[in-house]
Amino acid sequence: MARKTDAQAGVGKPAGKPGAQHGSGRASVLLLRNVPLLSTLSDAQLGLLAQTILRRAYPRGATILKAGERTASLHIVVSGHVQVEISNRCGDEVILDILRPGEYFGEMGLLDDLPRSATVKAREACEILSLSKADFAARLKENHNLATAVQRGLVQRLRSANEKIGSLAAGCAWARCQGAAGHGGEY
Repeated sequence: MARKTDAQAGVGKPAGKPGAQHGSGRASVLLLRNVPLLSTLSDAQLGLLAQTILRRAYPRGATILKAGERTASLHIVVSGHVQVEISNRCGDEVILDILRPGEYFGEMGLLDDLPRSATVKAREACEILSLSKADFAARLKENHNLATAVQRGLVQRLRSANEKIGSLAAGCAWARCQGAAGHGGEY
């Protein structure tokens, strides 16, 4: 018996309708606000992005994206659960995370051209909102204030990451000092 491809099986299509549905509306704006990259945007700016969002349904077990693929979209889980996984050196599946409604993946793909680092699969039937890189770039090009707000969000995230790295480095130095004092300098 021939196995159907994802497209033939209807994977990624909303139930009962061909293709994807646009996901604009207040609920989409609220979901977009949860994405740190977009968290500094106003409701009006998020509304511009929400107009381009697509909503897709995936059946249990469907692959939403594969490791190694080119990045193309930000995805937000609306319903159901998805798992983020990689293959280890032995070829075994290792689950890195399980994402629930309101959580997201692929946000950095809106800005860079690096391939996906993990595979994401539907653990159960789910709905996903997707904002494509092309639509995101077009909105940024059309709206200077939107582009500036995204830049501010990136700077905030970078500052936060720097603070965390600084705290970790200080903690490691303290632990090394404590280890040296307690073990006569041996590690």
